[in-house]
Amino acid sequence: MEAHVLEQFRLRLLTKRNLLLHAVKKTMEENRQSDSRMSFELVHDNPDRSVDELLKHVSAHVLGSKADELEVIESALQKISENSYGECEVCGAQIATERLQVCPEAVCCIACQALRERIDRTAPEPAARPQPPGLHDYLDDDE
Repeated sequence: MEAHVLEQFRLRLLTKRNLLLHAVKKTMEENRQSDSRMSFELVHDNPDRSVDELLKHVSAHVLGSKADELEVIESALQKISENSYGECEVCGAQIATERLQVCPEAVCCIACQALRERIDRTAPEPAARPQPPGLHDYLDDDE
């Protein structure tokens, strides 16, 4: 891949990384404010506390997702510095430039990505989480 094309991808990846970092910082600040509000509400016994807990859980999930995205972007930036950017991690083929333009952090060529997605779709769903012992005592027989 030509140097100027690599530089364009590097700049796009840096921009994506900076936007994600900004979003993570904003979410973390909102969580801190929510924690302060929840502490105040605990003292005043606010019934909306469960909503705040749910929002905090959702925020934690979003943060985890953004952390995963950041990891993929950092990996792509590392590959640029090692001159291995654009190589499919599965088959070793060069990832099409068109694909990288759409998704500069792509790690697989289109064929390998399609195979991964097909495998993911056909994989069995994880087993339902077993209920803790004794929980059935609290459930109605109708359930």
